Amino acid sequence: MLQQVYNAAISSLASRNYNQYMSKIALQLFSFLLATAVRAHCQSVPEQHIIQQMLDLPELQQYYHADILNRLPIKLLENESAPRNLRLQKFDFPVLILSASELKKQEIKDYVSIHKIVSGRDTLMYNLGYSIEGVVCRVRFIKQHAVWKIQNYYLAEQ
Repeated sequence: MLQQVYNAAISSLASRNYNQYMSKIALQLFSFLLATAVRAHCQSVPEQHIIQQMLDLPELQQYYHADILNRLPIKLLENESAPRNLRLQKFDFPVLILSASELKKQEIKDYVSIHKIVSGRDTLMYNLGYSIEGVVCRVRFIKQHAVWKIQNYYLAEQ
């Protein structure tokens, strides 16, 4: 009888410890996922705003040739600086963000590539390339009142 009580107590304790352990794991997993989602959202909002400003540079518009068949929608090379989760618009179309392998597979040559080259607390610098038109652009952003704004840029044809 004493053995049965002992076994029942051990079983109950093991079950309670297991449940507490699983609750701790679930809480840690939830915390990690929440932190990851918040971090991704906070990173993508400035990137989205920054890249949209770059795509909208007035001097760049003529190179898109929106009047040429198959140039729309604008295509953007996916990379660390331009992740797929961005929601960008150009000429009333969503910008397609495609991987290098997708661009190659679909034989797409008219795509924009954007790369962050300098990242500071209040300064960012990006390179933009549109190789089908031979255009390169370097854009410097500064952070003013928690908003990233273009400070200056240089655009050239190669």
